Amino acid sequence: MGLTIVGSKGALSMRLNDATTPVCKLRIRRSLSPLEDETLFEEVPSREKCFIAGSEPLDHSLCGRPDIPHAPFFLEANRFAASDLINSINENRHPVSNVFNARMAQEMIYGVYASTLTKTKIDFPSPADSIRWSNDCK
Repeated sequence: MGLTIVGSKGALSMRLNDATTPVCKLRIRRSLSPLEDETLFEEVPSREKCFIAGSEPLDHSLCGRPDIPHAPFFLEANRFAASDLINSINENRHPVSNVFNARMAQEMIYGVYASTLTKTKIDFPSPADSIRWSNDCK
C-alpha cells in the first residue's frame, strides 16, 4: 500500500506494508524520468525521535492478533500519538496530530484528486490558506 505524488520537478513516494518486517519509507526522486525506474528514488531520513522517557518496552509478541496489526509500526505510532496528546495537555500546546494539521492533510488529499480529475496543476497552499493555517496554528 502506498502513495506517490508526482510534481513538476519530481516525485514523493511513501510505501507501507503490514508484514512481519514492515517497510515504511518516504522516498523522493528529483527527476521526471519514468517512475518504474526505482533506482532514482532516494530515501528521506526520518527526523522523528522515537523514544518516550520512562516508558516500558512494547510487547511485540502481540502483533498479529485479530485486534492488533502485524506491523509493530502501528503499535508504536499509536503509542507516540497518545504520549504526544498527554504531553500537549501538560505543556499547553496543540498535539502534533491536531485538527489544523488534519485539515491541511485533507486539503492536500483533495488537491491530489482535483489535480488528477482536472489534469491541472494545484498549488499548495493557496495564499488564503497560508494566512488561515498560520493563524490557526498559533
